[in-house]
Amino acid sequence: MKNKIILVDDNKELLETFTAILEGQGFTVAAFSKVGQASKYLQTHDVSDIHAIISDMFMGPIDGLDFLTFCKSIPKLADIDFYFMTGGMLPILEPLYRGYNIKKIMQKPFSAKELINTLKGMAA
Repeated sequence: MKNKIILVDDNKELLETFTAILEGQGFTVAAFSKVGQASKYLQTHDVSDIHAIISDMFMGPIDGLDFLTFCKSIPKLADIDFYFMTGGMLPILEPLYRGYNIKKIMQKPFSAKELINTLKGMAA
């Protein structure tokens, strides 16, 4: 069963909170505060057990869109569901992510229930 979540967010408090929520639901979480760390992990580890990649959209110096492009350009990662989290306004951001293969964009703040239901493919 695919139960690993790759989680990337530069806000360490949110990263710890989301990790605890996901682990409490039985997911294994590989959490990273920088895109470069997550990219290196994905290049050097088995990805066959990854359920999804969840990334903040805006981070520095490499942002979520760059990370998404990286993930979708590598064949072993291209079919893994990719989710964005953002505190930005979705209608304004829509032109940035149009055309990318994104499963869903979750606007912060969102509830733990919404996060879990999204990953399990249920309506929040």
